[in-house]
Amino acid sequence: MKENRLFLLILFIIPFLLLLAFFYVPVITVFATGFSREGLGAVLGDSYCRRICLFSLKQGALSTLLSAAIGFPGAYILARYKFRGKNFIKALITVPYVLPPIAAVLGIVLLIGNNGIINRALMALSGAEQPPLHLLYNLKAILIAHTFYNIPLFIRFVYPVWEKIPASLYEAGRSLGAGRWRLFRTVTCPWLLCAFIAACALIFVLCFMSFSIVLVLGGGPQYSTLEVEIYKLARTTSQVTKACALGGLESLITLLFISVYTAAGHQRSSYSIPLGRHGAVPEKKLSARSFPALLYIVFLILYVAMPMATIALNSFTGKSGWGKEKGLTLNWYKAFAQPNMYNPVLNTIFIAIATVICAIVLSLIISAVISRWPRGSFLVQIFFFASLGISSILLSLGYMLTISALGFRPNGKLLLIAVHTAAVLPFTIKAISLFYSRINRRCIECAQSLGAKPLRILWTVKLPMIKNGIFTAGIFAFAVSAGEVNGALMLAPEGFTTMPVAIYRLIGAYRFYQACAMGTVLLLICIAAFYAIDRLGEISL
Repeated sequence: MKENRLFLLILFIIPFLLLLAFFYVPVITVFATGFSREGLGAVLGDSYCRRICLFSLKQGALSTLLSAAIGFPGAYILARYKFRGKNFIKALITVPYVLPPIAAVLGIVLLIGNNGIINRALMALSGAEQPPLHLLYNLKAILIAHTFYNIPLFIRFVYPVWEKIPASLYEAGRSLGAGRWRLFRTVTCPWLLCAFIAACALIFVLCFMSFSIVLVLGGGPQYSTLEVEIYKLARTTSQVTKACALGGLESLITLLFISVYTAAGHQRSSYSIPLGRHGAVPEKKLSARSFPALLYIVFLILYVAMPMATIALNSFTGKSGWGKEKGLTLNWYKAFAQPNMYNPVLNTIFIAIATVICAIVLSLIISAVISRWPRGSFLVQIFFFASLGISSILLSLGYMLTISALGFRPNGKLLLIAVHTAAVLPFTIKAISLFYSRINRRCIECAQSLGAKPLRILWTVKLPMIKNGIFTAGIFAFAVSAGEVNGALMLAPEGFTTMPVAIYRLIGAYRFYQACAMGTVLLLICIAAFYAIDRLGEISL
């Protein structure tokens, strides 16, 4: 046993050193540069930077509050009602986990833009010559995009906890004369508190660090955020010190919320409430009398599905002849025979596969350590989950500074793989460690008693038991890497374009139909990944 632990400890040094070199060193470099007298002076003395910081906090807080307020009824409905199509709803709200932000941006532009589906429909109904809704390139557009992503995320966090509240707690409360409102305050709220806090903390971090959504839908300096400004300062104006200062400030805020998220995730509720012997609360049947619940379900389906459906429909649309009439066409897909269309697909697949291999190998080692060292698992997770609070833009900026200091430039593709691996590692560790914790220890003890060595036990006992976790983590890593645009904009070598970057450039050139074709291919990849995740296991956030 001691030999096994020593072997595991030696093996653990590999991911530890890799993360130290490819994550902590670049991040510390950014902090050291940004928190110098020059960097802090440039930021603190600039009213524009202060305004950008306040707006980032504002839009992150508003996005979180809206997502929680709109998502809370959905969590209740999924936890307390049974109805036909419930599994479809559960599957649908998983899609945003693996949906690339740039694809969602494209769908929202085509849906609510001045010439979008909603405005065209309202103009046709009212006879107006001008679009009645002006929702793009302002705070409203940012909030719409963020809630599209995070309403499902909030529901996925809260409803599994809600549906497991023991019925005996409510029965005990009623026997003491508690009414509905008091039961909600004294039973439901304490039970959901930690799930609620964890969901809100993670949603705030994701919105606060949002990049492509703000870059495209913000519309300019008035609605810019820290993440967008860091990119512009580093890539456009070469004010690297100022970019590092803003990045350091952003990271301190996000790491604070990540620590809250991690701490809340270790507790199921605020109180130590024993499970009741009567099981969970029975589900109610959803009927026509539950009109608000039915209306909410329709809203949720449309809100999640419409941007994706809009992209797919527009990918088959084109102008016919010289007129303005539109017809069905496959021209945008035929264009994939050209290098400028198929090269981004091949590049994306290459980077995603490399990311999957790196993330899976590292996650297997880390999960093994967590399972054998439960007392220190929290510290291990903090060390490896810190990348949740560091954006790809900031990490890429750290690479640029570190490379400049060392005096050589490694392959840009290698750096891009490192950025993607750091982004997905917390989630792949969660997915694999979830299955790792379910390994039957008796099987391992039996194998050891028969003289099996650690590597043979791993191959013949452990891997078959956690294979679904490995597949789930790998598919999730592939989908996230395929849709990641931040690192590619910062680090990709000249001439190396991924699908999200190609979509971003096509949107900027107003080539929306071609962008829709590229976006549809990317969506199909991500939806296939989502379907496989739904079949094989789950991502535990």
